[in-house]
Amino acid sequence: MTDGRRHTAEVWKTLFMHACGHAVQFETGLNGQPFPTGFRSSQLTKSQMGELIEFIYSFGAEKGVVWTEPEAQERAA
Repeated sequence: MTDGRRHTAEVWKTLFMHACGHAVQFETGLNGQPFPTGFRSSQLTKSQMGELIEFIYSFGAEKGVVWTEPEAQERAA
């Protein structure tokens, strides 16, 4: 959540890719809600993906996100 808004994982990915300078596009769905189109993080180079991941961690740290590893989440469930 940022600024009181909740986003899907796909929207978060698009927001971060846009923040890192990658071209992304949003369309309006049939329900009037925006959704991301026209991006593929799988097409990023290793360097670009590394920059994207570092940006995500930096943004999260600024917002007080407590990061956990997937294995730790599975054990806690």
